[in-house]
Amino acid sequence: MAEESGDLSAALYWTDRVQQWFSVARWQAMASYTHVRRSMLAISACSATGLAAAEQALLALNTPGTPLRICGLAAKQAASLIG
Repeated sequence: MAEESGDLSAALYWTDRVQQWFSVARWQAMASYTHVRRSMLAISACSATGLAAAEQALLALNTPGTPLRICGLAAKQAASLIG
């Protein structure tokens, strides 16, 4: 909801918290998804570089145990930076 209201710093804050919680809970699929979310936030941020967005997408793709659905979302994010 923070992203939709235009507060990207709050969105990043909550994305970071969620990743911590999922990592503690050992829910790797959702922890990997937070990289996709960070990639989306980097694309939305005016000051972000495409490199930051691509790095986050690649982190999701290269994390062992990432489900295919999340890999697909990460690949889509990476591809959107190319085209």
